[in-house]
Amino acid sequence: MRYIFFFLAMILAVFGNTYISDYIGYSMRTTVAFTLLILYCLYKFTKGEYTNKTDNTYKHIIIVGVLIIIVHLLLGNNYIQSMLTMVFIPCLFYIFFIRLNKKEKSIFRLALIILFLVNCSIAIWEHHNQTFFIKHEISKIDLLESWSFRARALLGHPLANALIMSPMILYILISDLNIKIKLVLFAIGEYALLCFNTRSGLLATTICAIPLLYKEIKKQNRTVRKYYYITILLIGVLSITYIINNNIGGRLVNISSNEGFLSDGSSLARLEILDFVDYISTDELIFGSPESYDKLLIAMNLMGVENGLVTLILTYGIFLGLSLAFCLILFYWKRMAYLGNTERICIMACYIGIGLTNPHIAYSLAWYYFLFDFIAFIPWNNYIKLKESKI
Repeated sequence: MRYIFFFLAMILAVFGNTYISDYIGYSMRTTVAFTLLILYCLYKFTKGEYTNKTDNTYKHIIIVGVLIIIVHLLLGNNYIQSMLTMVFIPCLFYIFFIRLNKKEKSIFRLALIILFLVNCSIAIWEHHNQTFFIKHEISKIDLLESWSFRARALLGHPLANALIMSPMILYILISDLNIKIKLVLFAIGEYALLCFNTRSGLLATTICAIPLLYKEIKKQNRTVRKYYYITILLIGVLSITYIINNNIGGRLVNISSNEGFLSDGSSLARLEILDFVDYISTDELIFGSPESYDKLLIAMNLMGVENGLVTLILTYGIFLGLSLAFCLILFYWKRMAYLGNTERICIMACYIGIGLTNPHIAYSLAWYYFLFDFIAFIPWNNYIKLKESKI
């Protein structure tokens, strides 16, 4: 009964934060999504199944979260809800997730794989039918760039999908799943990224996947390695041919556009946003505010701030915003050492690289899934070492 409840809690957690909430009609997305999971954490607390060993990186995240709340309350801004979802709840989950048994960890991984397959399947269906599965709000950019349909699936904006799905694809590659299953999931994920039509997501994932695929194949028996290499090479060539000759991944090759590969409005907006300091006041730069984001869009005539760090600065101020980003990255970087250097460099480079091309890394949802991916897909032997550590 315990494990059935945990499975249901995980399914609600990974699906409840998606746009299914819009379809069903509830608004308090995070509160509803994590209700069962928090109850399960309370159960684990009564059983003593949690860690009280935390290092400075864990404490620093909490300190920055508290500082953001206090400073902005003094400025008249209420960021309690933001810090609750971005800092305090993930920190609460971590001390329990680091003490999962093998069956719990398998359930954790299964829930993430189900989300992965469902989201990818919907993206592929949307692209094939040129319509949205869930009729949520369509962005102005999608309407203007009608030459290139962009799937949205369950996670909303294509850039949000890329930021969440791309690290998941790489985490799957470093997991202890069977190599054939990994390659199938990798192929499905790459195809879904084409349907989301995000250059940064597709390029970052593909480039960062190459060393991980090489290491994975190198572990196999010498007689079968060449078959894997040949298969991947053939699939790569066929994929490139298919992309060039079909209406998919339009942003990657800019099909039907007279503009260059990096000369369209979206790419130019990412360059223009680097001049954001010229359009905000000194107070807004130092302290940030809830209104700074929208004010900058109007001042620069942009449809979105396609840079996660700039979004953090606009929201929390340059010192607190960058401190929050630094502490979050350092927290995961230290724990990802148990994956291996190549693995953590590739995954973190992909995540941060995509995060610098869209605003969603400044919000809690992407960090939730990054934490879930880490716990779900870290190989069991590495997870045991992490459990026994003092972090």
